[in-house]
Amino acid sequence: MDAMNSNAGNTKVWSVKMKLKVAHYIVMCIFLSVMNYVFTPSYWWVLWVIAGWGLSLVMELISLSYTEENNERK
Repeated sequence: MDAMNSNAGNTKVWSVKMKLKVAHYIVMCIFLSVMNYVFTPSYWWVLWVIAGWGLSLVMELISLSYTEENNERK
C-alpha cells in the first residue's frame, strides 16, 4: 500500500515540476523573442532556441510517461 502512495506522490511532484518547466519555457521564449525583435529583427535566431529547448521538453515528457508506465506495471 505504501508503494502505491509513494508512486502517487512522485507523480504529483513530477507534474508540478513539469508545469513549472513548461511555464519557464514559455516565459523565456517570449522574452527572447522580444529581445530578438528589438535587437536583430533581420535574423530570427530565437527559433533555434525555441526548437532546441522544446525538443528537450518533449523528450523529458516522453521519458516521464515511460517511467510512469513502468512504475504502474510493477
